[in-house]
Amino acid sequence: MNLLTASKRALAIAALLLGCDSGGGQTGTPDAAAPTGACCGATCSDSTESACVGQFVPATSCAAEPCPKGDQGACCAADGACGLAEGNTCLARGGDFQGTGTACTSGRCFVPEVGACCSPLGECAVRNEQRCFLDDHTWQGEGSTCDPSPCGEREVGACCADNGSCTYIDRPRCRGAFRLGETCEPNPCPPPPPPRDAGPPPVDASPPDAAPRDGGAADARPADAQPADAAPRDAAPPTPPPRTPPRATPRPRTPPRLGGRRPALGRRGPLTARRDNPPGPRYTAPP
Repeated sequence: MNLLTASKRALAIAALLLGCDSGGGQTGTPDAAAPTGACCGATCSDSTESACVGQFVPATSCAAEPCPKGDQGACCAADGACGLAEGNTCLARGGDFQGTGTACTSGRCFVPEVGACCSPLGECAVRNEQRCFLDDHTWQGEGSTCDPSPCGEREVGACCADNGSCTYIDRPRCRGAFRLGETCEPNPCPPPPPPRDAGPPPVDASPPDAAPRDGGAADARPADAQPADAAPRDAAPPTPPPRTPPRATPRPRTPPRLGGRRPALGRRGPLTARRDNPPGPRYTAPP
């Protein structure tokens, strides 16, 4: 009896190790059916990934038309979503075109990790790190959520610049006069002061209206009107007469002096004759 009991126990242990019961039947559960999807080859067919000859698009069927047509290809959005589009259309949407003829297969597009993103105003939104950085916000890390919000409360209000413009922003980033709790609609900022070098307003120096002529109404003729007998403004100016050069006035001639050289003037007394001239008779005044 002891030998029989030991034999039964050994058989039971072997059955457990082999996954079979004592009757030789299989106790393990069968493998789950392989997932199906659309197989994009020469044509579209629903099959498993192992049986697909082409591009396998999981979790869909051919009824959804997941295979590219013409110039279409896989277009990856910033959030990791995949769709079919042409190259120019994909780039215009801000996506990443994977090439003509590509399908949205498994792992085609990179799915970025998302987390809580805090704006400067304390608002929270779940975004990926790149999108949060481009918006000049603060990313709180992968897997973080906005419930509860990690952004905290911030002092926000209207920020008035020197030129009178208004910006709704938080206090640390304000570079002007901060008004806590106020918005920019309507603008609460005062207008800028006038420039210091501005002089007095210009004075109208135009003459007063003309007095009525002959007791009638004032002359209604515009200021730039011309009289009837005046020459048109665009007429050429008259040609001036030719100028005659003035005649040169002859210089008067000085007659020559007679008697040779002038007698020298003595230092004392009357004039003395020169030696080369003979003395003449003296003039005697009448009595």
